[in-house]
Amino acid sequence: MRLILPYPPSINQYYRVLPKGRVLISKRGRLYRSSVIDLIKRRYPYVIESRDRLDVRIELQPPDRRRRDLDNVLKPLLDSMTYAHVWADDSQIDILLIERGEVCRGGCVIVTIESCSGRAAGTTPVSTDDLSGCCSQTGIQSQPSRQA
Repeated sequence: MRLILPYPPSINQYYRVLPKGRVLISKRGRLYRSSVIDLIKRRYPYVIESRDRLDVRIELQPPDRRRRDLDNVLKPLLDSMTYAHVWADDSQIDILLIERGEVCRGGCVIVTIESCSGRAAGTTPVSTDDLSGCCSQTGIQSQPSRQA
């Protein structure tokens, strides 16, 4: 199964810490999670929550050429996919590959999921033609991040 999703906020933007040390998901994090849930329901209605052990491959296509740590976007992305019922829990992931792709306007993430038993976790393939201009296909505008 291949999903094309909006580029996630970094872990630094995903959480916020309250004065007494309580940690919450930020407004931006909640907006990202709800946009992923809505997008998966709308564009990928065949997605059925998997209970298999999973092989997940992620290609991050950042919105610009700024330096980014690849691992800073994993938690928001994987948690959003859990809430969208792509899998029961991200602890099912046995193989996780993440790579940086080409910069594309708005940024996007291409997630490929297979069962570790070798059979595909989904049944509807996406052709490579569908991936051209994937950022514009999500229909979600990424918000510019603030510079420190």
